[in-house]
Amino acid sequence: MTPSAEEEYLRTDRSALFAELTERLKPYSCYEKKPDYYLWRFAWYVIVHITMMIAVALSTHPALCLLFLSIDAVYILRMGFIGHDLAHGATANTRFYKDWLGEFVWSFFLGLSKEFWDKKHTLHHKFTNISAAENSDPDIETPPFILGESQIKPYTHWLAWSVARTQSVVYWMALTLLVIGLSIESLIFVLTGRFKGRTFAIDSNKFVVITLILSGYVINNLALFTAKPLWLGLTLLLYKYLIAGFCIGLVFALNHVGLPTLNGDYPVDRLTLQTYTTRNINGRFGRWFWGVLAYQTEHHLWPAISWHKLPEAAAVTRAFCEQHHIVYNEVGPLQAFMEASRVLKNLGRKAVLITG
Repeated sequence: MTPSAEEEYLRTDRSALFAELTERLKPYSCYEKKPDYYLWRFAWYVIVHITMMIAVALSTHPALCLLFLSIDAVYILRMGFIGHDLAHGATANTRFYKDWLGEFVWSFFLGLSKEFWDKKHTLHHKFTNISAAENSDPDIETPPFILGESQIKPYTHWLAWSVARTQSVVYWMALTLLVIGLSIESLIFVLTGRFKGRTFAIDSNKFVVITLILSGYVINNLALFTAKPLWLGLTLLLYKYLIAGFCIGLVFALNHVGLPTLNGDYPVDRLTLQTYTTRNINGRFGRWFWGVLAYQTEHHLWPAISWHKLPEAAAVTRAFCEQHHIVYNEVGPLQAFMEASRVLKNLGRKAVLITG
C-alpha cells in the first residue's frame, strides 16, 4: 500500500534538524534561569487572589461576588503556569523550586498532587496526541468525546453517542468540570497510585500532600462563607471552580484539540511530532491569557526553557520551520476555537450507535 502524504511526512526523520535547531538557540541563552521572574509573578498572583477573596467577603451583591470570583479563577490559571514551570524545572532546576515550592503551589493553591501532575504531564509530552492501546496521551483519553480518527468506535449507549454527536458544543461545556475531575483523579492517584488504567509507584509523602490539599481548599475559600449563608457560600465555591475549569481547559484544549491525532503505528521523531500536534496562540490577548502555553510548540520541544525566553525560542523555531518546510501551527484564540470546533463537529458526525 502506498503511504499517504501525511504518513510520508510523519515518517521522515528530522532528528538531525532538531539537533541543528537546538544549536541555533544557544546564542540566545534560552536555558537561562531567572527564579526572581517567577517569584514576582507568584507574589502578584497571591496578592490578586487575597484581594479577590477579601472583596467577596465584604461584598453584599451576588453579581459582584461572581465578578470577583471570575477574576480569581483566571488567576488560578495563572498560578497553574507557575506550578507548571516549577515542575518542569524551567524556574530553576533545584530541589527547593522543583520539589518543595512546586509541591506547595500544586497542593495548596491548585489542589492537586504535584507527583500526579508530573506523571500525567510527562506522558502527555512523550506521547502528544497519540491515541493507541499502549503509550498514549492521557490528555486526549476523554470518552465519550472523539478527538481523533483513531478514537472513532461504535457506541452501545445512546447517551454517550448523543454526547459525541453534539461534541462541538458539549465539549466546551464539559471543560467547566476539569478542575473537579482533576481533583478526583489526583486524590485517587495519591491513595492508590492509579490513573486512567495505569499504575504508578508513589514517591511523595501522602500525609503531607493530602494535608496541603485540604488546608488549601479551606484557607483559600474561607472568605466565601464569611457573613454569608451556607447555601450561598457553596454556590459561590462551585461557580469559582467551574469557571476555573473552563479557563484551564480552554487553554489546554486549544493548544492541541483540532490538530491530528496519531495511532502510534510507527515512531515519529520529536521535532516532527511536536510541531505537528501542538498549536501556538498569538495576538495580544492570546499571549496574555495563554501565558507560557502561548508558546506550546517551543515548550514541548524544550520543556525546561523558562517563560521569559520562549518568545526568542519561538522566533528562531518559526523561521527554521519555514526554511525547512516543517509544519508550524500558530493562530489567534478565535481561529483556534473555530478550527477545533470544526474538527470536533466532523468527528462527532462519524459516531455510530449500535442498538439491539
